[in-house]
Amino acid sequence: MEFSLEHLQPKERASFALRSLYETAGCRKYHMGRFEEYSLYQENRSFLSSEQVITFTDLDGRLLALKPDVTLSIAKTAQPAPGETLRYYYHENVYRPSAESHTFKEISQMGLELLGAVGEAEVQQAVCLAAQSLAALGAEWVLEVSHMGYLFGLFDALGVPEAARAQLLEKLRQKNAHELRAAALAAGLSETAADALCGVLELSGGYAATLSKAAALCRNPAMTAAVAELTALAPTLGQAGGSIRFEDQDLTRLSDKELRKICGNDISMIFQEPMTAMDPLMRIGPQVEEALAVHTQLTKEQRRARALEALRDIGDKFKADYLINVLTGKTTALIKSYGHNKSKWFGAGAEHDVRFWGAVLRQALILGLVDKNIENYGLISVNRKGENFIAMPFPVTVTLDHDYDEEEKEAEAVVPMGKGGAADEELFAMLKDLRKKVAKQHGLPPFVIFQDPSLEDMAVQYPITIEEMQNITGVGVGKARKFGEEFVKLIKAYVEEKEIIRPQDMIVKSVGNKSGNKIFIIQSIDRKMDFEDIARAKDLDFDELLTEIEGIVNSGTKLDISYYLRDFMDEDKIEDIYLYFKEDAESDSLDAAIDELGADYTEEEIRLVRIKFICEQGN
Repeated sequence: MEFSLEHLQPKERASFALRSLYETAGCRKYHMGRFEEYSLYQENRSFLSSEQVITFTDLDGRLLALKPDVTLSIAKTAQPAPGETLRYYYHENVYRPSAESHTFKEISQMGLELLGAVGEAEVQQAVCLAAQSLAALGAEWVLEVSHMGYLFGLFDALGVPEAARAQLLEKLRQKNAHELRAAALAAGLSETAADALCGVLELSGGYAATLSKAAALCRNPAMTAAVAELTALAPTLGQAGGSIRFEDQDLTRLSDKELRKICGNDISMIFQEPMTAMDPLMRIGPQVEEALAVHTQLTKEQRRARALEALRDIGDKFKADYLINVLTGKTTALIKSYGHNKSKWFGAGAEHDVRFWGAVLRQALILGLVDKNIENYGLISVNRKGENFIAMPFPVTVTLDHDYDEEEKEAEAVVPMGKGGAADEELFAMLKDLRKKVAKQHGLPPFVIFQDPSLEDMAVQYPITIEEMQNITGVGVGKARKFGEEFVKLIKAYVEEKEIIRPQDMIVKSVGNKSGNKIFIIQSIDRKMDFEDIARAKDLDFDELLTEIEGIVNSGTKLDISYYLRDFMDEDKIEDIYLYFKEDAESDSLDAAIDELGADYTEEEIRLVRIKFICEQGN
């Protein structure tokens, strides 16, 4: 006999459809009893929608309750192993008080729970299944998506007392602007802060448009991160059905790279993006100038003056990336909202790219021409010294990007390998093969083990002990001890087999001033000193400082620069660059990284994350 779903009631058909959907997604059905020990709900009263629960005493004298909730029971009994994700769906009856009849009612619930190792992919799956569940019911539906991190971030930014937060959250849930404002003022918040809270009630509507509004209201990294997570859900929601449109574009049809460009510039975090947040202990000068010297006829002082004039006219409500977007003529939702797309400065520096203007502003920071507001998350403004510079510009030096691969080729042309005072080619080839083997054993790219210049120096100096290995170019104590043993064994066997007469004394390559810089830089980073402060103390520009740090870490010294990266870059960018060097990079070439990662990533960002990667993986 054939069975047809058409013979079932609508509720039963919906149950079959959802069960099929969840099991196809890898969820297992969770079976549970009707009763639960009352102590579970007593200990988690804040989780329940109501503290009223039907209780009774069983024959053993235990106080039990009819289930008012399913999630607590699942969380109590399901114990995922470390790194494991458990996916359950349930179809249970719960018992909750009815506001209309003032009695308890039995409610049939069907849903799913993800427990354990829940990351971005699991969150996206849950949201996708939520949308597909609504679609499977066959009626018109709207999926509401929100993020409590956004509200908690706003509370922190406004200084909302802990005691008042629960009440304000309830007023926000009720969408009662009048009572929300009254409660905010009663909690001691200012009129401006109360207005900001009430403004959250207007954040509803279409997904892209609402995210754009939310991004413009971000006040701290917590709010920014919440908007970023919501933005990342756009492709997932598109897979569930329908479309997500922004300025006549369907975001669900864009590639990851295209979507990342839009999310970062038009509907994401420009006002408070962590990627461009600078250390609040420093003034802001160095992030707006890196693009004018290559493409314009302006002098260095004229370019600096233009950046400072634009900053002064735009005002002190914005961060470095906002100013750069205005100067380069990049239209964003935030720029439109403030009307700066109609400013005389909009596009005034379009002949240069973002990287150039970043160098200009960074140099302004080092020279102390610009200030950053410590209490307002890095908002920038021109100080008195900057005003004097605008009135009377003076010559300055702005460091442009180097073509490191080209410089390396030139160096190789000047010092060719082979006979007559260069490296031993046969040994060099053997060392490269060994490096590949060691890298595979450690699951690392070969360049993390030892870089080519280090192998070349080994093929000249023939180090046969760990102590001698420490004197090789780019090899320090840490790297020699971690990776050097197999290399010195190979070199020693090679020297004995070929009866090679080694240099009597290993050359220690050091320069007095450089050594002093090295010690100062290591100590400063250990104290979590801002990089701009370090550069200024040693009369270095930012590029020279990075070169010094690269030399330190390439020799095997481990530095923790995470504190600076957290303020300088967005976490997603850090992860993207880090994964590139870990999984895709065939060498540590900067130009290759720029070509692969694209224009969304600056040279400085790539160099900084490359330093972090080598420190954590190689040193």
